[in-house]
Amino acid sequence: MTHVYHFTDTARLPWIIGSGELRPSSNSRRGFPADLLWATTNPAGDKTASAAYAKQLHKDGVIQVVRMTLDADAFGPWREVITGLPGWTEAHLADLERAAKSAGQDTAAWRCRVAPIRDYDWRDVDAKRHNENWRRIDAAQAYCIGHGLRRGFVIAGYAYLATQERDGAGNVSYSNFARAGVTEA
Repeated sequence: MTHVYHFTDTARLPWIIGSGELRPSSNSRRGFPADLLWATTNPAGDKTASAAYAKQLHKDGVIQVVRMTLDADAFGPWREVITGLPGWTEAHLADLERAAKSAGQDTAAWRCRVAPIRDYDWRDVDAKRHNENWRRIDAAQAYCIGHGLRRGFVIAGYAYLATQERDGAGNVSYSNFARAGVTEA
């Protein structure tokens, strides 16, 4: 295995590109003690990935799923990585395994790490509309629009827009999704 895959979507992509790196994210809503960057060995994705939760938006064409191909050597098997981190308990591990089982997923494909990955270490970035094939996009030459809390990413003549929000605990969510036709410069 030479590659792993991180899945996100076009709502999050402008912020990822703007930061210049793919960062670990926290999940304090579920009480996990550490920020992790997750990946899978499955190029088709994992139903537990955050991008999988926006199925209806994807189906409606308001977002696209984004797959980032990364070097497998930069990630470790999830249980090995988590076991070495302070605060993780068997209850946390069991919670993750229950989530995988309920989604019909195999945790053997899961990989993670604690450090970010700079954009120059991304191998490929692909986007996928509902019921279509993956399309390579050039994230290094990204055409991002907007600023502040409302941003978008342009793919094949359409801007996929979203608003980023943070709650009092610092958790990030996205809303006000839209797809609009644009003329690329």
